[in-house]
Amino acid sequence: MFDTSPVSFMIDVDGDVTGHRYDGTFKVKPILTHAEQLMRDIAMRDLLGPNPKDSSIRAVSQAGIIAEIRVRSVETPSWWKDARDGLGLYDENVLATVFDKIQEIDAKWKSDVKARAEEAKQKLVDIAAK
Repeated sequence: MFDTSPVSFMIDVDGDVTGHRYDGTFKVKPILTHAEQLMRDIAMRDLLGPNPKDSSIRAVSQAGIIAEIRVRSVETPSWWKDARDGLGLYDENVLATVFDKIQEIDAKWKSDVKARAEEAKQKLVDIAAK
């Protein structure tokens, strides 16, 4: 089975609008189940309101980022919770930093799975060659 244990990362960034320093540790799921992917979609649509098709590209992007972070997060800093999972922040770069870290974790997890699969495949080839 694959290790799907939550992964921790730290951020330390100054807000691009407020200049406020945001630092703390996030613990996130490296991969989402089908149910969690659906929860992400529901959260995104909830943020966009009853007519998501009428939303601006920026609103869709913001809702997608916030929904992704919300569904993946297991633990977050107190300032994140106080800001209603990022909704109350003015600084776009803070959202982007957290989202980018999550994307890096996702990509690494998938890369590691692929590497383990290749190793297993090579072992089978070696066994068959004997």
